[in-house]
Parts: sequence; structure tokens; C-alpha cells
Amino acid sequence: SLDDAIRAMDLATETFDKTSIDLIYSRPNQQWDEWQQEIDLALKYGLKHISLYQLSIEEGTVFYKKNIKVMDEDSSATLYNNTVSYLREKGLDRYEVSNFASSKQEESIHNLVYWQGGEYVGIGEGAHGRIIHNGSIKATVDGKITETLTPQERAEELVIMGLRIRDGINAKAFYDACGIKLFDFLIYKDFVSFYF
Repeated sequence: SLDDAIRAMDLATETFDKTSIDLIYSRPNQQWDEWQQEIDLALKYGLKHISLYQLSIEEGTVFYKKNIKVMDEDSSATLYNNTVSYLREKGLDRYEVSNFASSKQEESIHNLVYWQGGEYVGIGEGAHGRIIHNGSIKATVDGKITETLTPQERAEELVIMGLRIRDGINAKAFYDACGIKLFDFLIYKDFVSFYF
């Protein structure tokens, strides 16, 4: 409930030096003025970072079973664009598709690790990770190595993740992570025809 969320924010801001909040937009019948009030309520906590995620309804979920419908694409895009502008006015710039920060120092270190192709360990049911083991990248699920990624698979991941962030893809880091030159990969015809 809203009261639970407010209590959680009160506790978080009393306990930690840095806090962030995730908000869901593009909900059924969501209106700009109501959404703006939600953002303003969150920002009253002095947040220097905020994440916004578009609602999606996955098959098998309660929302799916209740036939909940998300906002249409045009309305959702308008809401998103208005939100980006509004947060910029409030001093939070978008540095990733869904993430906004008041400065470079306030960007999420945790999230940047996987957007920039670093190693991370996923803990908990269904958690994914990427680790380097014996010189190759291993994909993990539930803390167990499930596969070794080929250089091509790793390159695809790095491009998809790198396109999410404002700073883009660092060509040297890309090569170091997969052993393929970024520009060689980008002109590889199967990648271009599959993704574009």
C-alpha cells in the first residue's frame, strides 16, 4: 500500500546515506497529474537517484489472469517523455533508459556493473550472474554456472546493454570483455539483420 511504501522510505532515509526508489509507470488509465504527484512525493525524500520502469504484464501473473491491460504505446511514450523532462527540471538527468541521477557520483554503481559488462553474482531464486572463470565468461542462474558464453554471445550482450546507457559503449572495454573489435562486430551482417 502507499502507507507501506512511505514507511519504507522513512526507514530507508533514516538508515542509509543514499537511497533510491523504483516507480512503475504506464499503468492502466494513469494520468499525468497523478503520476506527477507520485514523483513529487518520492522526491520529497531528497532522492538523488530514481528508477522508472514501464509496466509489462507477463503471462501467468495475477495481472495477466485478471486481464489487466497496460497503457497504449503512444500514451505510454508521451508519459515517459514528459517524465524525462520533468525529472530534468527537478535536477535528475537520465543516464540510462530507466535511471536518473542528480550527478555522476549518484549513478547506480550496482547497475552500471552489468550495463558496462562487469562481473556480478546473482543471489537468490532466479537470480542471474556473469563471472569470469578460467578465462571465459560464465552465465550463472541460482548461483550455479549454467553455460559458457561464446565471444559472439558476450558481444551481443554488451551491445544491447551498452545501448541503454548515455555514455554508450567503450570500444576498449568491449574488446577486453569479448575479444572482438566493436566496429567489426557492428558491421557483422547477422547482428545487423537480426537486431535492425
